[in-house]
Amino acid sequence: MPETATDPVTAATRPPVPLAGLLLAALAFAGTALFGPSLTGLAVAWAQPEYSHGWLIPAVTLFLLLRRRAAILAACGPGSFAGTALVLLGLLVLFLSRISSMLTPAVIGFLLVAGGLGLAALGPRAMRPVWLPLAFLLFALPMPATAYYLLSTKLQLLSSALGAAALRLAGVSVHLEGNIIDLGVYRLQVAEACSGLRYLFPLSAFGFLCAWLFRAPLPARALVLVSVAPITVLVNALRLALTGLLVEHGSIALAEGFLHLFEGWAIFLLALLLLFGEMALLARLRPPRASAEVQGLLDLERIAGTSAIAPPSRPGTRFLPLLLASLLLVAALPAGRWADARPERPPLRPGLATFPLELGPWHGRERPLDATARAVLRPDDYLLADFAAADEAAAVNLWVVYYASQAKGGRIHSPRECLPGSGWEFVRIEPVPAPAGGFVVNRAVIAKGDRKILMYYWYEQRGRRFTDEVWTKLAILVDVLARQRSDGALVRLMTEIRPDEPVAAAEARLGHLFRLAYPRLQPHVGL
Repeated sequence: MPETATDPVTAATRPPVPLAGLLLAALAFAGTALFGPSLTGLAVAWAQPEYSHGWLIPAVTLFLLLRRRAAILAACGPGSFAGTALVLLGLLVLFLSRISSMLTPAVIGFLLVAGGLGLAALGPRAMRPVWLPLAFLLFALPMPATAYYLLSTKLQLLSSALGAAALRLAGVSVHLEGNIIDLGVYRLQVAEACSGLRYLFPLSAFGFLCAWLFRAPLPARALVLVSVAPITVLVNALRLALTGLLVEHGSIALAEGFLHLFEGWAIFLLALLLLFGEMALLARLRPPRASAEVQGLLDLERIAGTSAIAPPSRPGTRFLPLLLASLLLVAALPAGRWADARPERPPLRPGLATFPLELGPWHGRERPLDATARAVLRPDDYLLADFAAADEAAAVNLWVVYYASQAKGGRIHSPRECLPGSGWEFVRIEPVPAPAGGFVVNRAVIAKGDRKILMYYWYEQRGRRFTDEVWTKLAILVDVLARQRSDGALVRLMTEIRPDEPVAAAEARLGHLFRLAYPRLQPHVGL
């Protein structure tokens, strides 16, 4: 059937076949040759329970784009050089993420490149229906490990406090210590898995869709999206309180096993009901009006038919933005290889095998690193030793891991990232002045069952010391570019808090070894 003037997508508005082919080829090249390892790492992240919803988000995005294809094609016009600039920005983000060994920024760089290629090929008018579905893909990205565990720790403490308050209101006597709710007969430990992040991440994605499709004014829709976080904290605290009540008036077995898992699903459904209830209440408070997004989702063909047709462009100029963006992608491949092959200049240093194991009254005994940990950490050098003294109630463990380059595969794993995987939970963590040396260290109390450990740790980075992982990453970026160095180390000291001793005694024990070990350590970690 021949096309008529009333068809929303005519031969004049369709992108020419060579342009569409170049766009798809550029996307395929970027996704495989440049961003392939990052996208593969994204699939690995989706295997974790917190991000298992990630598999659905690309499918939903594709559905939304297919529903909008008529409007996109009808609005095709001259490509924009702003798209070329966006591709360049995405490649810069990729370069910086490779230096810092961070997955999430690399995937953000791919989304910038994808959006930039679309803008360079189809023009700004055609990309208007694309930006929101493209932004929805951000909810499929894993949070950087440092930010994840920082947020998890704060949510654990907040959920613990609210859960304990709810139990007290219900007449249950509890004692709260960090993220441990002591019921007397049972110590309810709010583990990392119970922090609420397994609710927060999928609910945030679902809340974005709800806010997008909600027929209400923009402030009401923004409120729906913002309310996801307090709803998550509220239902998670309710789950903790319910578990405590089951233990208090039932059996300890009710706080574990299948029932505990079933509670998680029931609470998630409750969070969805609260979100829908909020939307229903907002709709009653103010009469809804059809939003452009909802209309665009349900009746795209009619909207496309009334859209203004972009003015024709000269064939040579229409291809130019996408052609330049494609050339940037091709040039980025050898540039990335050159950056990977660029030599670094770590200083000469004595190996940690020469670190003294006799420090005053302390006698150290080295321990081997097991094969699994070695395969995960891949250190260039390390020291793992237990130091004991005759007049001390417990030993102090010293762990130093060193990398000659943190920009080419070597990555320091934060204790906030590693220890929870071994069953340890952070009860408290805070920066404090070091016992000696004039800098700040992280002081943490971690727990596993009835065991508690006091720990100091910090990052030695080319003559500077950091407690924050984000600042550590930024310092790596600066020093790679300015000094051609990204060497660095993690230093951790920890000792067990004995059941019969105050925390101050463990603190004194750590401080004693710290003052003896730190001056000897400096040459080994690369000043």
